[in-house]
Amino acid sequence: MQTHWSAITSKDFGNLLYRYNLDAVLVWNNHGEKNVYLGAEISDYWQLFFSQHAIGAYRVSNVERDRDVIKAEIIAKVRSSKGNVKKLHITHQLQVDSRGKISQEVWTLNGATTKERK
Repeated sequence: MQTHWSAITSKDFGNLLYRYNLDAVLVWNNHGEKNVYLGAEISDYWQLFFSQHAIGAYRVSNVERDRDVIKAEIIAKVRSSKGNVKKLHITHQLQVDSRGKISQEVWTLNGATTKERK
């Protein structure tokens, strides 16, 4: 999970996409709104995300692994392309296949604190 987050925060698009299997599912739960991305749509999602956001400091904690499922709590400072900074509280879950590739990824936004523009 740490390697996955490092690829996200460094905007290492190639390394990030390499971690997904071809028919992976990415789910974003944001206060009742659920967005689902399948296979090649994941690439489009990350391109859009990277064009609109930059992740600064982050912390991964409470990592739990049960067979092929890894779950963690993440706190991250995210800056939008407009300069707004939010501190996000996220539950992140990965399911990996036998090769270690991501078959399902679920992000659940548990809260956000808006900071001043910097």
